Amino acid sequence: MHTERVLKVTVDSPFKTLKLTHRKSITISQWACVGEGDEVFKRNGKNYVRCINGEAQFTPPYDQLDVLGIGARKLPVHVKEITTIDEFEAYQYLQSFHYRGNGGFGRKSILVVVPDETLMPRILGYARLNSSFIVNKPRDDVLDGQFNDGSISWEKWDRQSRQKHVNCIVRIGRVVVHPEFRGLGLGKTLVRHALAFAQKHWQIARVKPLFGEMTADMLKYIPFAERAGMNFVGFTQGNLRRVERDLRYMIRGRHLTTAKKLRGADIPDMQTAYASKTLAILEVNGLNLETFLSKFNFRANKTLGPRAYSLVHDVIRFPKPTLMKGLTSKADRFLEMQLEKLGPIRSDSKKKGDIRVQPISLPIRMQNVTLSFGTSVPKTQRSCAVQEAFGISPTHLETTVFRSLDLEILPGEILLVSGCSGSGKTAFLDLLTRRIRPSNHPDGKISLPPNARIGLFRPIPNDKPLIEYREIFGENIARAIYVLNKAGLSEAFLYLRRYSELSEGQKYRAMIARLLNSKSNIWLADDFLSTLDPITANIVAHNVREFAKSSGVTLIAAAPHYESFIHALRPDKVLLKSYGWKWNLFDGSGFPGFAKKSAARLTPFADIN
Repeated sequence: MHTERVLKVTVDSPFKTLKLTHRKSITISQWACVGEGDEVFKRNGKNYVRCINGEAQFTPPYDQLDVLGIGARKLPVHVKEITTIDEFEAYQYLQSFHYRGNGGFGRKSILVVVPDETLMPRILGYARLNSSFIVNKPRDDVLDGQFNDGSISWEKWDRQSRQKHVNCIVRIGRVVVHPEFRGLGLGKTLVRHALAFAQKHWQIARVKPLFGEMTADMLKYIPFAERAGMNFVGFTQGNLRRVERDLRYMIRGRHLTTAKKLRGADIPDMQTAYASKTLAILEVNGLNLETFLSKFNFRANKTLGPRAYSLVHDVIRFPKPTLMKGLTSKADRFLEMQLEKLGPIRSDSKKKGDIRVQPISLPIRMQNVTLSFGTSVPKTQRSCAVQEAFGISPTHLETTVFRSLDLEILPGEILLVSGCSGSGKTAFLDLLTRRIRPSNHPDGKISLPPNARIGLFRPIPNDKPLIEYREIFGENIARAIYVLNKAGLSEAFLYLRRYSELSEGQKYRAMIARLLNSKSNIWLADDFLSTLDPITANIVAHNVREFAKSSGVTLIAAAPHYESFIHALRPDKVLLKSYGWKWNLFDGSGFPGFAKKSAARLTPFADIN
């Protein structure tokens, strides 16, 4: 088979051009895993890099069709490498939502999620694959055994093996989902495709990866990587126990006082970066090293105060969970056996906040409920003029909203209450909260279970960032992050924003987080999703249903317009309220068909002869 060498690579983001020994130049994605000096060949219209342990494809680019479920709606998406300018610009926009790092070191590849829907954002999320770090203690522990997979093998995973075989590990360095599309399983989808991409398309120094790994704080709170098939292998050590020693060695011990001198020293890159940042902190704050270290006892202060954290957050690393996945059958079996042998136990295995609640013990029952509102008519010149003009003479006006309402809502059911504005939807919810009671009380009865705890969809106060509301989202920071993440607010920037600074969809997610933390077992929502566009309404309705069903909550939502989200909400029952006192109760599964037939009977005025 004819093989050529890559002589030169020219980058013009988001593309790069390869100059080959014999063929004309090839223009490909900037992040395709091929570079200067690589040996490449073409077979069946595809281009490959020849590797020590196989071959890595670099054209055609990775592009796989997948489907996202939004309630009953299926949204086709492509998970792919960036191949157009508009995809690149959308990727750059999403990068702005991630606040740490500049893209990692070494080789990287980008996969983006592109929807088959022109009215949606160009990309819904991205995953970035990176070169792996030379040291990762939980990974080093789990790989420390006799391994053989073709041309790559080791007797034990020691320093020599790490240096020789680190390129057989690919790292998923970042997974970012568009803030308006959280809660649809996009994180899991991106991890799954990142691993699939790595199996066929990734290589460094002619070595294809055998293992994928991911290390991130967010994995403490959201198990999306585990849902994609990755295995927890342990926690990184962080540097709390050694940061003082390292900084003294690099700065005081070597008499380095400027970052410029430090860059010329024989010190590993990461420690160099930390020492450089420390020197900058000392200069800006007028501190010497010993004052700095004595002021912040890193070993004792695992939880640093705001002042301390603001100074040292760029210098310290807390332990983070590491997950791994074998990318070949031998590697996956080896990892499985090693985990069985080591049996790592998560030190954070305590639940930060189980969202399940105790379901209501009995159904909610309304029996023979009649509800009327009345008002007296004052005798004024204007009211008398109206009575004279229209031939009426009332002294009391009365409106009946419900008559003989009989309804049973079972534990864990979802009830949608719909009807035109002014038809009595809010009054129905007020009956449940007992703000009002039936006009025919005690003949009309409303029975709530003895263990009922009602929670309302209501706005969050606006005087401080979301994460500061201990009483709303949880006193413990891990609990607060857990419930915010669970509700779909899994971006740190959003934790630091006030409620009014959120989008309408994010406001709903914040209200969901409040309810998740409240342990309420009955959720009431008035004007449900009325301020959202159809796409966001579908996403939020889908998530609300998932939370209600998985946590054991009984949900009652009132909405004048349901067409855009009813397939995502999938209510068990629908109470349709007409004007006057009439009402109808429908089975949720059959209601969309009834509503569609009803709408079809409405003839546009222009078609009437």
